[in-house]
Amino acid sequence: MLDARIFLRGPAAMERWEHLALERCRGRVLDLGAGAGPHTLFLQGAGLRVTAVDRLADAVSVMVERGVVDARIGKVLEPPPGPWDTVLLLMNGTMPFETLAGFRLGLTRIAAVLAEGGRILVDSTDLRGPGGADRRHDGRYVGEAQYQFRYGRLIGDPVPQLFLDPERLQGTAREAGLVAEVIWTGKEGHYLAEITRCQHVP
Repeated sequence: MLDARIFLRGPAAMERWEHLALERCRGRVLDLGAGAGPHTLFLQGAGLRVTAVDRLADAVSVMVERGVVDARIGKVLEPPPGPWDTVLLLMNGTMPFETLAGFRLGLTRIAAVLAEGGRILVDSTDLRGPGGADRRHDGRYVGEAQYQFRYGRLIGDPVPQLFLDPERLQGTAREAGLVAEVIWTGKEGHYLAEITRCQHVP
């Protein structure tokens, strides 16, 4: 069960890891997969310049109605031109990448629009469990899952989602020329990571 109110919550209803992520935001911020815009609204209230992007037109309409100044339709794999000082990918922010290959491609594209010294704040959930098995019986990575939403008698189509373990996140970041650090760990495999684009040393 997923309570729809979670998408409309204010700062008092946000969890500790969310506040930790929002406290680390600097400069020009891109909120990818912004949903109804709770994080964007928080940062706007703190005086930051934020662009919120979601693939659903209805979500963008809701953000505009709620007061988001710059809300756009777009995809995580097609981030708008930067440079961005901070990129947010929150609420299991690896999900829209769908697959390991999708995450590699997406992270490369986000890195291309990230400012020197910029950061990506992303949370995900490690689904490997206590035994650490990372493959299903069919050989697929355990974090490549599918969601199906149901409301009453309405059932949506299966939607691919990616849940990524921290070691793979860090390894993929290195491949993209970035540095990833886990900055918070919660229950049941949930964690928050900061991925940075290091400044070049002359």
